[in-house]
Amino acid sequence: MSGIRVVQWGLGAMGSGMARLVLRKPGLRLVGCTDIRADLAGRDAGEVLGTGPLGLPVTPDAARLLAEQRPDVVLIATTSWLADQQTDLETIVAAGAHCVSIAEEMAAPEAADPTRPAPSASTGWPAGTGSASSAPVSTPGSCWTCWWCC
Repeated sequence: MSGIRVVQWGLGAMGSGMARLVLRKPGLRLVGCTDIRADLAGRDAGEVLGTGPLGLPVTPDAARLLAEQRPDVVLIATTSWLADQQTDLETIVAAGAHCVSIAEEMAAPEAADPTRPAPSASTGWPAGTGSASSAPVSTPGSCWTCWWCC
């Protein structure tokens, strides 16, 4: 089966809506869902989404899911705050996946936290401001919002 392989990270109101959209969108293929809520662990993602069985169990182990499924893109809907999402974003980038986040701060992370150091050789990130202009859109393993992590 072909198509862009998508993992949905977070199955709250926003994440569930995103996952349902992936299921309806030609060219996209939902290959996994992760959420930290214990009541969702092991349940079929389709049951959680109200779409009927998909054969995709929801897992709380995001890193393992990314390693096993090797998605092209991860849609992450867990928080609005970059500081709270940083570790998860690094996990996604390390897995070699693109990322789309609902975190509003991703649009201008330097504005959200002016004390945050800009990416540099000493941090292991490319030099630049962390803004979209500092990284090419086609860089695999980069977020499609700010490129702050990579």
